[in-house]
Amino acid sequence: MDYVPVLGVSPSESTLVPVTHYFNDYLISIAEPTTSRNWSLQDIVKQMRKIEKLRLENMKLYLDSGGYQIITGHITERRIKEFTDVYHFILENFRDKIDAIFSLDINTPKFSKEKLIKYNDYSIDESMKLHKKYPEIRDKQLFVVQSRFPHILEDWLILMDKHDIGSSFKLYSFGGLVGLKSEVRSHFNHFVPMTIWLMTYLKNRKHDAPQQIHMLGQSSRVAILTGIILEKLFNVKITMDSSEIIRFSPITYKVPMIHKKNGFNIVTNLEEMTSMIESHSDPRAHNEIEEMKRELLKGKVSNQTFVELICQNINNLMEFGDHLVNEHPIENIIKWSKDDFEEFHPIFKIGRLASEMANNMRLIRDLKPYYDSNNFQGIHEHTKKIIANYYSDTPSKTGEI
Repeated sequence: MDYVPVLGVSPSESTLVPVTHYFNDYLISIAEPTTSRNWSLQDIVKQMRKIEKLRLENMKLYLDSGGYQIITGHITERRIKEFTDVYHFILENFRDKIDAIFSLDINTPKFSKEKLIKYNDYSIDESMKLHKKYPEIRDKQLFVVQSRFPHILEDWLILMDKHDIGSSFKLYSFGGLVGLKSEVRSHFNHFVPMTIWLMTYLKNRKHDAPQQIHMLGQSSRVAILTGIILEKLFNVKITMDSSEIIRFSPITYKVPMIHKKNGFNIVTNLEEMTSMIESHSDPRAHNEIEEMKRELLKGKVSNQTFVELICQNINNLMEFGDHLVNEHPIENIIKWSKDDFEEFHPIFKIGRLASEMANNMRLIRDLKPYYDSNNFQGIHEHTKKIIANYYSDTPSKTGEI
């Protein structure tokens, strides 16, 4: 599994060193200029020029499309069609500079079903025209699926069938995940039922399985470890991104962390973090490393130290996930209970990690038979019930229906 850190167009050197050391990909939004009310095509082109200048050698560049700026209202309704044209101008004219880009999905609670279908019809049509004109774009554009509410999942099913999405797209992504888990207080990951939903949909519609599924805005322990299990189970590339590396916050909110030294260890305080700093991404930076350690022991965490620790923690967590699926057959892991996870390693005793992993495994066991039997209608109705349950008076936190 790959983690994709979100960067701005002017990251500091202290951010770039660990990012380029620990990860193979990075993500920048083309729509940053739209936070200014008077944005124009020229502003987005300038943003692309800045992104080009930042180009990191031997790393895959993902571009965010601007769907977030639409849902947050930076791109107003009267300018949605204009921005859709701008997005496709960038997609066409910078196609040789783009490694990966998310489709432009238009999704806001203010829109009626008719408006949502209309705006997304136009965006999808424009993308598919470019697919025909430049077939290589199919290898770069990830189709974003929205499913935060039952009616939104229905709308996206209409869009996917109407445009025969599986005939053109190979790469997919799930939007609407940011904040969902905490908002509805669920103890499982929404992308678990959605991954099996998508796999079953494409199989049922007689299309090839996806080559990649990306989870937008995800980097929690349970998300990363579950993503690694899904990747192994379905033989599909799973990727995730988040702004965690550049979203500075008190380091106390980030513990426990995972340190890899003679096995996998749990780090719970600043003193123990000095051991992580000794495994710095640039071992030649001896003076900087020693200064970081001194500052940590004084209770001080600079932005440089924060980025280094967060990068290490995410990287070590992914290595721990790989260790898990290499140690045990995946068919066994999906049968595990909370106790089984805790028995495997003390890391699973952190917070609710073991119980949430067990909930995700149960969801896989419940839903995978729909995929095996090619029963899309069955998994579609089951998934809608799971989503509807988020908003019921007595929701089930485990996803059990």
